Amino acid sequence: MYPERPRWIFICSPARDWTWRSVDAFAETRFPSLGDATENAATHGFDSFSQYWTATENGRTTHFRPGRTSINLPAGDEPPA
Repeated sequence: MYPERPRWIFICSPARDWTWRSVDAFAETRFPSLGDATENAATHGFDSFSQYWTATENGRTTHFRPGRTSINLPAGDEPPA
């Protein structure tokens, strides 16, 4: 079985703005905060409580999986199953 993959990915650039993408869509718009990016993604179907999503900033990724404690890892590392 393949590892679970996030449905939504939020990325902070070195300029400190955020973008998002999902398996279904992406935003070319840059947002000043993660909150603004997630709010915009919600208009495209994002639900932080029921979907697996990640937020990457400063070379680290926090994985948010429904029903599990979030985990922060070096970017590119996968959380344990």
